[in-house]
Parts: sequence; structure tokens; C-alpha cells
Amino acid sequence: MKKWVLVVLCCLFLTGCAAAPVFETIADEWQEDLPASAGEIQLELPPDAAVLTDSGTGKALYFCDDYCFSVQILPGGDRDATLREVTGFEADQLTLVETAQGTQKREDFVWTCAGEGQEQLFRGCILDDGLYHYVLLAQTDADSASSVQGDWERLFQSFWVV
Repeated sequence: MKKWVLVVLCCLFLTGCAAAPVFETIADEWQEDLPASAGEIQLELPPDAAVLTDSGTGKALYFCDDYCFSVQILPGGDRDATLREVTGFEADQLTLVETAQGTQKREDFVWTCAGEGQEQLFRGCILDDGLYHYVLLAQTDADSASSVQGDWERLFQSFWVV
């Protein structure tokens, strides 16, 4: 009799060890959690730069003697959409120079277009950390291109995201 009681008690205790059923749920939308904030842009500003910040778009516009440049942060993911937004061109219409800057992908590009009085020269750079696109764009008159080349080189070399 004692053996039967022991067997019944063991069976009762072991039934609680059965694996719980696994259920899978399906949602209509996948919501990816993004970091609370984007990285911080580090940039060496020219001494004569005056800034105009638009807090609504998060875009900062800087004016210098012979050129202007802007810095902005856009949602990452679709690089072609970012290029279209900042340049007005499709990716296959631009020559992109892709390099790595630390763990981030960097793409540099230039283009020209007609301006109000004369041709305008633009240079741009996009840093991609996988979640955000950090964009630096510079613009000048084509006649001033040679005089601002050194300033632009320092500006674009100092463009980092931490």
C-alpha cells in the first residue's frame, strides 16, 4: 500500500513539470524601437559662420562670406530617399564616393545646377549609422569654388557623429 501511495504522489508531483504550451501572436504592424535620440554631430565651424536654426525641421543653416552650408539629421533606412530629399536627384544621377568612417558608412557627392545669377556648386556628405542619416551640404557660386575649397575640405573632414 505504501508503494502505491508513493507512486501516486510521484505522479502528482511530476505532472506539474510538463512544458507549458507555446503561443505565437501576430500583430498588424511591426514597431521597431529606435533609440531615444540620434547621435551628436561634431563639426569645426569656420570663424565667420553665422547660424540660423530652424527648430521645426532640426536643420541648422550656416552663412559664411562666400558660401553657406547646412547640417541636418534625417531618419535612416532609405538612402535613396535621403539623397532625393537633400539634392533633388536620384542616386543613379550622382556619383557617390562611399567610405567608412569608424563604424559608420559615409557617402560624399558633388553636383552643379543653375542659380539665380550664375551656376551653383554643391558638395554633400551623408553619414549613416544604421538608424539615422546625418547630412552636411555646402553651396557656393561656381566662380567662388576655388577660393572656398580649403574651407570646405576642413569642414567636411571635421564632420563626425558621436
